[in-house]
Amino acid sequence: MKELQDEGKVRHVGVSNVSVEQLATAREIVAVVSVQNRYNLGDRHSADVLAICQENGIAFIPWFPLNA
Repeated sequence: MKELQDEGKVRHVGVSNVSVEQLATAREIVAVVSVQNRYNLGDRHSADVLAICQENGIAFIPWFPLNA
């Protein structure tokens, strides 16, 4: 994705289903603009990732937000 971004074929890069460590690794390679992780009232396992996103101005998009 970094190569495609450098070539002008990709403008922004987002990641999905990442841990704090994986997000840090991705951010060492490319500017990450969004994270999409499972997050809802019953599943708060990505709360630490959400906190990192909030601190760094990265969009956090929850999937399965209604836990239905």
